[in-house]
Amino acid sequence: MGRSCFLDKDVVIDKEGKGIFQVITNYDTARMGFVFAMLKYERNQSGLWRGYSRVLKNYGVHNLVKLPQKFEYQPCLDVSFPIVYSSEIGKHLKPEEGLDKVIKGRVKEEFSDVILSIVDTVGSSGLGIGGSILTGLYHGNSDIDVIVYGKRSLEVYFSMSLTPDKEWIIETSRNYGISLEQARELYDPRRRGIMMGKKVSVNFVDERTQKLCDNVCVQKGKVSFEASVEKEQIEALFYPSIVKCDGSSDLKISEIVSYEGIFSSLLFNGGRFHVEGVLMECDDGNKVIIGDRNFRGNIRRVM
Repeated sequence: MGRSCFLDKDVVIDKEGKGIFQVITNYDTARMGFVFAMLKYERNQSGLWRGYSRVLKNYGVHNLVKLPQKFEYQPCLDVSFPIVYSSEIGKHLKPEEGLDKVIKGRVKEEFSDVILSIVDTVGSSGLGIGGSILTGLYHGNSDIDVIVYGKRSLEVYFSMSLTPDKEWIIETSRNYGISLEQARELYDPRRRGIMMGKKVSVNFVDERTQKLCDNVCVQKGKVSFEASVEKEQIEALFYPSIVKCDGSSDLKISEIVSYEGIFSSLLFNGGRFHVEGVLMECDDGNKVIIGDRNFRGNIRRVM
């Protein structure tokens, strides 16, 4: 892509090489002096990841808010985000560069064979490789993080087929405090699974950046309601997951925005849902946020 902007799933490394951060969301904030990014690895010389230890051991907003890094309140969104100051960034790594490393033979065969098999199936256009392979910190048990950009997301999503990863269901149940039944409902073998003995995750990223204060929102408290969501809205695959909905008439909710990635495929597949979250009054209408630091929220399909 030859881009200079920061997109979700990019990686930034601080100037001293002590911290490795993953960019979250597509908010274009670099000109404001910072980037939204969460600390994933910290150098300690003895870590499993080539002298780094993983700080963020499990995903989820409830784990993210405990990270030992800077958080800054964003008044336009009425919420705090983890940040890295632009002046502290030493390197900006892009998943497109990760795929280039694989194609040029600079990644071990046990991983490159899996990635090239995926490329043979879906092509290389709009693809990237993130995570520990992008940073070069991978080890024998590392996962493979495939990144798919923009318009190709739907095509690649429906082309993927992975061997089910039963461990994901158990780990998700424990991490989020939900039942195994709900974790099974949330599991999507097109996005998480096993190929040739390696765990693979498939992540989707919008190619477009967003201006931070184009839309001002104010929190109005917890809400619980039922809503209908039309299936295959491409924005449901990105982070955060955003879908238009036909919600409660008295609350006038037009969108569900989930910062918890586990609900992405559920929303993408559409249907009727019971939703618990935080109501936000925004310039462009009322929304419900799933994954607020003070109220995790939930989405369950209504049978």
